[in-house]
Amino acid sequence: MTENLNQNNNEIINEDVNETKPFTWWERLKYVFTNPVKLFDNLREYPKVLFPILLVSIGMMLLILLRLDSYREFLSSKMMEQLAKQGTEVPNLEGLVNTQVYISVIAMAVTPIVVWVFKSFLTNGLASVFGGDGKFKNAFSVISHAFIPVLLGQVIVTIISLIIGKFEVLINFAVLLPESMTGGLLYSILSQIDIFIIWYQILAIIGISQVYGIPRKKSTLAVLLPWITWLLIIGGLSTLKAPM
Repeated sequence: MTENLNQNNNEIINEDVNETKPFTWWERLKYVFTNPVKLFDNLREYPKVLFPILLVSIGMMLLILLRLDSYREFLSSKMMEQLAKQGTEVPNLEGLVNTQVYISVIAMAVTPIVVWVFKSFLTNGLASVFGGDGKFKNAFSVISHAFIPVLLGQVIVTIISLIIGKFEVLINFAVLLPESMTGGLLYSILSQIDIFIIWYQILAIIGISQVYGIPRKKSTLAVLLPWITWLLIIGGLSTLKAPM
């Protein structure tokens, strides 16, 4: 009997030890979609960031490289249209397009990381104001892992794009608006939102609540206030740029 009790106690202790181990990259990828609460509970103890950085940066870059020819054609047609409206000519349009392609490939890899840094900085500050216990790395770990569904969305867009042979595949909510509203503030804001972006924000809310130990209402404010501010800034700039 004593041996059985000791054995059971050892098994419980071993299970507890295993539960406190950091998840592997595969477990983190799996739990983003199947059990985000479990993922973020683990990230509270082990705030990992390298895997989502590499996954999203390399993934975004590869996805645009898969559509490089159609992207080059898309850019060329857009530039020609813009130049025609302005009544100007560019002697080396092909060189300009190629330069823009290279810039875009790099931007696809770098831009998400830059956005995560600013969002994590603001979210960490707000979560701390709301009584949360955490640091910048905790917020960055949550935000970077929560972004993974956005990469899934881009994979789906890429597949559709390759099937139909067209680069531009719109899945944002701006497509629901009439064409007459194109270029307006509401259109610009909705063009930044799709189902995968909403998924990303929901995961971030769950993650900040779990990691910082604050109620969901407070984590919602900590996550959404920076996002809404971002949407208003981008929407405002796009609206001002449209007439130009």
